[in-house]
Amino acid sequence: MTTNTTKQKLNNGETVYGAFFRTPDTSLVELQGYLGWDFLVLDGEHGTLQPRDIEDQCRACELRGMTPIARATTNEQSIILRFMDTG
Repeated sequence: MTTNTTKQKLNNGETVYGAFFRTPDTSLVELQGYLGWDFLVLDGEHGTLQPRDIEDQCRACELRGMTPIARATTNEQSIILRFMDTG
């Protein structure tokens, strides 16, 4: 299981840096990791992201040591469960 470095830093009283992300381009997610961000909020609610996009972006975040935070498109149980099933 991957260590949640953002949560770890917050528990240690450290500052964390992140951003909201609304586009489906995973290469831009990786770029944010190279820039040193701690987390990205993957915005499926107000952006163009679909659950399949967010799944790919979560992988890209984790490859670059960032904590992905997914914001679902709606509060419908079936959609929330799809987001949770991706991990």
